Amino acid sequence: MNIFSAPLIIVTTTSLFIQESKDDEQGVGQGIQRAVVSIAAILGPLYAGALLQTIWIVVLSLLIGAVIAIILIGIVHRSFRPKTTDESLSLLPLINKDS
Repeated sequence: MNIFSAPLIIVTTTSLFIQESKDDEQGVGQGIQRAVVSIAAILGPLYAGALLQTIWIVVLSLLIGAVIAIILIGIVHRSFRPKTTDESLSLLPLINKDS
């Protein structure tokens, strides 16, 4: 069932990564990100398959990973604020406060 959510997660994280990285660093960053995703896709099932007899270790490691992800999202949440551009100002009209 996890394989159905993998494309959604990979696309959204890549999109966020591209928005936050500099133009000259995007290629290297995407390469590293893709390598980590590929290694995780190989090592994850091997790790979980080896621990089928002790399922509590797998559940505990997934819980720890989720807690770490939530903490990291909380730390970087402020940097994901939308940046105003001339293009967005042309789409959203300015409201005149005098009238």
